[in-house]
Order: sequence, then structure tokens, then C-alpha cells
Amino acid sequence: MSESGSYSGDRPPTERETRRQQLPDEIEEIFRRSGGTDGSPKVSITSVRRGW
Repeated sequence: MSESGSYSGDRPPTERETRRQQLPDEIEEIFRRSGGTDGSPKVSITSVRRGW
């Protein structure tokens, strides 16, 4: 392991890491709002339109 890698647990998550952790919740919300009928292509398009 690199020296810099050994410190990764001591730093707060980056903005990008925080946002990526929110993606599964966003996908689930899009799917629920469709009544569970939208497949992955439609969910993907919707998520891109929402800024993902």
C-alpha cells in the first residue's frame, strides 16, 4: 500500500464520493415514482436529466 493510501481513512469523503453514495437512493426513487414499471434505460435517462 502506498503511503498516501494509508491515510485515506482519516480524511472526510470528497464531494464526488458523497454524491456517488446518493446515487442508489436516486435510482430507487425514480423506479418507485414510475410505479415500478420503468426499466434500466428509462431510469438511466431520467437520472441523467436530473443531473447525474
